Amino acid sequence: RVMKEDVGDRDPVRGVLNFLNKHPCDLLVLATHAREGVPRWLHGSVGEPLSRKARLPVLFLPHASRGFVSTDSGEVLLRSVLIPIDHSPSPSQAVSLAIDLADGLQARETVFHLLHVGADGPRMHVDDRHEPRLRRLQRECPIVDTIVQAAGELDADLIVMATQGHDGFLDAFRGSTTEQVLRRAARAVLAV
Repeated sequence: RVMKEDVGDRDPVRGVLNFLNKHPCDLLVLATHAREGVPRWLHGSVGEPLSRKARLPVLFLPHASRGFVSTDSGEVLLRSVLIPIDHSPSPSQAVSLAIDLADGLQARETVFHLLHVGADGPRMHVDDRHEPRLRRLQRECPIVDTIVQAAGELDADLIVMATQGHDGFLDAFRGSTTEQVLRRAARAVLAV
């Protein structure tokens, strides 16, 4: 069921957070401009601070992305999902949510690419029935460039990333790894 709600607050982040406090949900879906550089500094962002404060999975749909549902037919086009993984934050919830999302959308042919950037990636245990749909990849740094490049090479319909928000001064300045990937990849990104 779809409902339209008017959030009467001058600050959209605060307004949506207040709404979420009264109406808890499992997933927040946000359209975003995913601006980078000067436009980001001039216009700011609603989606990025909202996702950091909401503390729930957020599906970002950049205006420049094709998404993973056909606007003509409603058909789910979720063939390739890229999931960058590392030791911290733990990728388990992101991998589980990606598989659950694909299965819930009846996209049974979806291939999940687990990408570790750097040496000695984490060991991921996934239910044996999902193992045939997994592809494990390892690449070298730099992290954001490598994730964006891999998304293009794999023609990923969705990038699913475990995130812990901002970690230090540089993240506050340029954004978390997930935020940087969102701005550069021009693809749907699910931040977990």
